[in-house]
Amino acid sequence: MKKYSLAALVLAGSVGAYADGNVIVYGQMNVGLVSQDNGVVRTTRVDNMYNPSRIGFKGEEDLGGGMKAIFLLETRVNPDDAAQTSFGDREAWVGLANDLGKFSLGRGKTPYTNLADKFDIFEGSLLYPLAIYNKDGLQASRQNNSLRYDSATFSGFNTSIMYSFGENKTTTTPDNRNVSLTASYTYGPAFVALGYTQQDDQAGVSGRDNKALMLSGIYTLDALKFQFAYQNGKKENLSTTVNNQKRNTWLGEVLYTIDKTTLKAGVIYGANIKQNGKTLDDTKYTRSAIGAKYALSKRTAASIEYVADNNHKDTSGTSVANTNALTLGLSHLF
Repeated sequence: MKKYSLAALVLAGSVGAYADGNVIVYGQMNVGLVSQDNGVVRTTRVDNMYNPSRIGFKGEEDLGGGMKAIFLLETRVNPDDAAQTSFGDREAWVGLANDLGKFSLGRGKTPYTNLADKFDIFEGSLLYPLAIYNKDGLQASRQNNSLRYDSATFSGFNTSIMYSFGENKTTTTPDNRNVSLTASYTYGPAFVALGYTQQDDQAGVSGRDNKALMLSGIYTLDALKFQFAYQNGKKENLSTTVNNQKRNTWLGEVLYTIDKTTLKAGVIYGANIKQNGKTLDDTKYTRSAIGAKYALSKRTAASIEYVADNNHKDTSGTSVANTNALTLGLSHLF
């Protein structure tokens, strides 16, 4: 990362000033050669990886009395297709921080997503390797119109909470509100955390709510790291005939670091879906992934990853094709 005075940062032909502060310009470029089989056809292409490329600006200003102003603006960049880039689409918020924590307003990842990201250790495949909330579409990873508080860490404990206003309410349409919170504890090599997310009135339908609860843990033993997560997900009021769907999901991972090489393996298992209180047979799935990452330098790394989905049937009883992908990737941080 490099620091610049904002007075020297020229954007769109204009010069700004950030008194008594600094701006850090940061980012990463992640591009891979992806060979993917969607169950019908195999394609090979150069593509932006699952851990996407991005550029960001973040900074702070000392306000005195232990208080400071903070901001972050981060944009996804698609090296293979610049037309897909939208400025500030990943994070865009401003806030205040002191020794008790930070308070921010704007758009950003939810605390639940931040927790899940700790276990999404693979970077290459577009199959969203081990994003535990992704398969069932339980939540959007980012929220607009949000208030967020992140506590400082006290004796190993930390909490985060975000509330998002839907801002789409009309006489016939309710708000799409969201609440997300996490609590974690770190003690030596052990980390445990609990997360909860709830998104109300999806698609403007009153009572169509998505909820998820996650229990997770990490234990580091020298060069070995073991990670686990359990998620209970629920969708309510999906239609006039489907009152709810529920699924339990388990995730396990191991990482082993040898000098500049990190070996990774993980599996996520989604149990059969329970719909309106009845288990739907053969709706389970298994997603497994293996990979290795080699640090060419402190900022540049090469990786190889393979991920495969073993699917069964959807809720209508239709068979779902198995999928897999192999990725050779190159990443550079700045």
